[in-house]
Amino acid sequence: SAGVTDSDVKNWAKNLPSIIKEFDKIGVDPADSYLEAIDEKEKVEDVLQKNGISGPDRIAKFETIVRSAAILKIEAELDEDSKEMLKLMNMDPTAELKKNINQKDYDVVAANSKAVIKAMDAFDDD
Repeated sequence: SAGVTDSDVKNWAKNLPSIIKEFDKIGVDPADSYLEAIDEKEKVEDVLQKNGISGPDRIAKFETIVRSAAILKIEAELDEDSKEMLKLMNMDPTAELKKNINQKDYDVVAANSKAVIKAMDAFDDD
């Protein structure tokens, strides 16, 4: 578990535009799945702290929230017929994302799904 808290998710959803802008300023792509390995790790940690993501392991929390948000968004966009067809074909379009997420962390993000999906939609619109 990355230790994602309810507060982390709410702050992520509320502050995603600010986080993205600050990442842009320091030349970091928020879609980079290896934020832990980048040279700007300390700057990324500072941005996340400033935007309400609690420590320790802010980067791991951010990445977990982003992956969980992607799963929620995909699942929200599938209609019941599509879900049933995928189930019959033993296919899960979110399986790869789910591999790297602890269920406890995912449950915290999913509990805030409305705010998370709204933040993702706003991000997609930009």
